[in-house]
Amino acid sequence: MKTLKYLFGALPLFALLFCLGACDNDEGGSSTVVETMELNASVEELTLDPDKPLETVLTFTWTDAREMPDDYLITYVTKLDVLGSNFANAVRTEEDEGVFSKSYTNLELQNLLLEKWGRASNRPTSLEFEILAKWDGGPKYIMPEVRKATVSVQPYRPITFDVDKIFVDGTAIPGSRGQLALTPESEFIYVWTGSLIAGELQIPAEYQGATNYICPMADEGVTNGVAETVFMKENPTTKWTITEAGEYRVIVDIAKQTLTVYTPGNVLHAAVVDYPAGTALTVNALWIYGEPTGWAWNTGATGGDFKQSLVDPQIFYYSGSAKAGRSKIGVAPVNTSYVFGPVNTTGVKIDSVPISLGVETPIGQGLEEWYRNTYFGFPSGTNYIVMDLRRMVITVEKR
Repeated sequence: MKTLKYLFGALPLFALLFCLGACDNDEGGSSTVVETMELNASVEELTLDPDKPLETVLTFTWTDAREMPDDYLITYVTKLDVLGSNFANAVRTEEDEGVFSKSYTNLELQNLLLEKWGRASNRPTSLEFEILAKWDGGPKYIMPEVRKATVSVQPYRPITFDVDKIFVDGTAIPGSRGQLALTPESEFIYVWTGSLIAGELQIPAEYQGATNYICPMADEGVTNGVAETVFMKENPTTKWTITEAGEYRVIVDIAKQTLTVYTPGNVLHAAVVDYPAGTALTVNALWIYGEPTGWAWNTGATGGDFKQSLVDPQIFYYSGSAKAGRSKIGVAPVNTSYVFGPVNTTGVKIDSVPISLGVETPIGQGLEEWYRNTYFGFPSGTNYIVMDLRRMVITVEKR
């Protein structure tokens, strides 16, 4: 009788747990959850193609998840990561309403594998894709639908941006190919200026005797004055199209892996000042004067104390012995020179305006005597100076 009593006493608890379990599975009045979402991958394995960076090579598609009452809002979330990582470093996207696919190009997968996930280029990597359908709103929590797929991807061997020489070539070059010059201000920036004609522009790059090509993502025209992301390829399967003959400036930054082209309609000109008074002087040289020079002009520096940038003729760089104390910058090494100094709107000289290392400071300019006696206060150790006359700012550094 004791056993029978215990059994009957347990029945209400068992019944309650059974009911709770049934209620947990109740969605819209149904005791059975029927999931409907299906996931498919366009391929099971693939080898990435460096010659077609923007081509879509992998697509995942899925169908609708099960229907729910109108007070529930559904969201589809996609994830992609290396198989076995449990999506710890996944690329995650909440897809827009009505979107039931996710695609990747050769370049996207290559960058993800080598840069984001640090995978080797000499072996395939298994990637795992997940689509999750989740519901928000409604009177209670709804279990999401989840589907996963795995794809094996073989990346290609990347060609690094190591260069010894860079050239402009192709049918857009009217004569023999031209070589880009390494700029004095950076070991990573190369510049070429010259004439181009209608045709195709190629950018060969030599490194340790081998030639590769700096290429755009796809065949296209140049974008005027905008830094464009480029990559290195063994063959120039993509190139730029030049449609207008004229003077061009081509700038390659191998550190940022960008190319910038200035077209004939956007030629960068040197600065022009009124010096001597009533005469237009093109500024191609600058001299330092003040305490660091012993209050004397360096008349022996016929090209000035600064180097003019190849990137922009209105940018000048000084690199050398430290220049600390009251200083101004002249367009000629004479006391009556037109000068660049601190901004001064007072009409009287300012003996010294301190500037800080590494901070851009506005530049003023003038020929008046009071302006020629207004000075920057260079901090101790200043041995690198950038004069940007296009933006009218100066930056001093200790390197």
